Amino acid sequence: MNKTFIVFMIFLLALLTSCKTQNPIICDIGFVLENGECVEENPVVCDDDYELIAGECEEIELEIECEEDYVISGDKCIYDISLYENSNDLQSLDHDGKTRKYLLYIPEGYDVKNMPLVMVLHGYTGTAYGIRTYSNFNSVADRDGFAVVYPQGLRLAGATHFNVGLDSSDVDDVGFLSTLIDHLQDKFLLSEENTFITGMSNGGYMSYTMVIDYPDYFKAMASVGGVISYHSWQVETYQQMNILQIHGTKDYVVPIDGSWPYDNAWGDVPGLDVLLGRWKTVNGTTTNTTETISESTILYKYTNPESNLHVWYYEIDGYGHAWPINRQQSQGVDPGFHATEAIWDFFSQFIEESE
Repeated sequence: MNKTFIVFMIFLLALLTSCKTQNPIICDIGFVLENGECVEENPVVCDDDYELIAGECEEIELEIECEEDYVISGDKCIYDISLYENSNDLQSLDHDGKTRKYLLYIPEGYDVKNMPLVMVLHGYTGTAYGIRTYSNFNSVADRDGFAVVYPQGLRLAGATHFNVGLDSSDVDDVGFLSTLIDHLQDKFLLSEENTFITGMSNGGYMSYTMVIDYPDYFKAMASVGGVISYHSWQVETYQQMNILQIHGTKDYVVPIDGSWPYDNAWGDVPGLDVLLGRWKTVNGTTTNTTETISESTILYKYTNPESNLHVWYYEIDGYGHAWPINRQQSQGVDPGFHATEAIWDFFSQFIEESE
């Protein structure tokens, strides 16, 4: 082999070796050299909605876009309360293939976020307008800062009603009322912890039905001149619930002894002593007190002081089937108190402060 060629090959080999070692690639800790590049030895893989920042997965802050008339509150879109005006017109909510109606009242001058909600139900043949007028809940709401909703029942054999499990009705009122509560809480961020329900007659029956079927929705309930339906009475297990009952001893429409005078699909109902006795057992009440409200009205309080659970009963001697209003007689009897004030006094003791 030519001596010159051998010298050239040795020189070339030395040159190549020098090129490889003159500027070696040095990778950081946690990286390895692959195909001339430094890559992570154990790459961090982030879940959806996260991105890698400085070696850690951080949640991606998505820009929230709200519909017209809605504003951002935290991570949700809620109705811009500055645009809301209380109206005398019924509002609409579609449920179960039907357009349902309700009246809503939100008092001015309060922060609507986490505001308590009281649902008020009219009686058989009644209207949302009617019970709004005679209960006068709006005035109490103005004073104490809670929202009031008055749902409107649909017609059954020509008469408005709320379906408490009647054989003669296929209206899904339990679903409608729970959906309405969800809708209002989502739209206005009303309090989920401080929701209450009350009603007159059929509305009182429906209040019992709702706290039995949807107990997690309510903090307390009140019934005026309404007891419990056969359907709800047959439910084997009740969850604990604060109960207020207001009833006249001469209510011949819904008698306190359970002697339902009409032959229809409402079914047999227990007397008030049996009904309230069941709730006292469920709530584990251990103490009872009696207060004289007026010449005609006695308030019986049954309490579980450890769990702050109550069963209260305003018994109005000689009073008929009506919403008690001070100095307004039924069957010639003045109840000596206003049911709306009594109901809100009962509800308000269970208000929880929201974060």
